[in-house]
Parts: sequence; C-alpha cells; structure tokens
Amino acid sequence: MAIPVITSPGIELTGASPREVFQKGRLLFEYISKLPEFVPADARLNFMDLSIEAEAFGSEIIFFLL
Repeated sequence: MAIPVITSPGIELTGASPREVFQKGRLLFEYISKLPEFVPADARLNFMDLSIEAEAFGSEIIFFLL
C-alpha cells in the first residue's frame, strides 16, 4: 500500500501562506480537512510544525525570520 507524503498541495485553498498554515493550528486543520478532495488515498502523511503542539501545552514559541 502506498501512503503519500504531502507537504503543501491545497494550501492555497486556505487563503494563507504555507508559513502561516504550518504555524497556526486552525489553519493547519482547515488544510488537512481539504486534502481528501485533492489527494484520494486511504491514508496521508503531512508536514506539521511541532511547535503548534508545544504551544498548546504552554510553551512559549519564538520564531526568527531570516
């Protein structure tokens, strides 16, 4: 069985940039919810910035723009 690894197809449907989607939990949820419309598969693996989870558990997150 093949399981696609998906990083950003469909992000434009959220109206946000990839950076915003991978840093804001609500946008990430919207993006993941729309994936089945474009990538039919029994399972999908997608990229996620794990700082979202850390922030949800109370960690302070600081992003540096280069």
